[in-house]
Amino acid sequence: MIARMVIAVMVATLTACATPIGKFTDEDFVWSRREVADNYQAVYRTVFQTSKECAGVRTEGNLYTDIRQGTVDVYLADAFGGRSPWVLGTVRIEALSDDLTRVSVGVNKSLDKPLLGKEGGQRETIMQWADGVSGCS
Repeated sequence: MIARMVIAVMVATLTACATPIGKFTDEDFVWSRREVADNYQAVYRTVFQTSKECAGVRTEGNLYTDIRQGTVDVYLADAFGGRSPWVLGTVRIEALSDDLTRVSVGVNKSLDKPLLGKEGGQRETIMQWADGVSGCS
C-alpha cells in the first residue's frame, strides 16, 4: 500500500515537471533533416500511421494544407498506454515541391543520449517513419 502511494506521488511529481510541447524551442531539440521524394500529405500520413506501430510512444499531429506543412508531436506513452506529458520529439513536414518533402526530426535533448542505447537512435527510428518503417521492437 505504501509502495503504491510512493509511486503515485513520484509519478505526479514527475508529470508536473514535464514541459508542454508548445513551450519548447528549437534549441531544446537535437535535429536531423532529409528530403523524401513524395508529396507532403503522403509523408505526413506515413509518419503518423507508422508511429502507431510503436508501443512506447503516442503521437498527435496537425496538417496545414494552406501552407503545405505538417507537424507530428511525439510523446512517451504513459503506464496505461495513453499519452504522457513527456515530449520525446517532433516531426516537421514541409513541401518543397509537389513531389519533394523536407522531413525534420527533433528529439528532446535530454532523451537523445540515453543511458542504454546509442546517441541519436531515437532520431533514426523516428526518421524511418517517413519511409513506413517503424523501427520499434
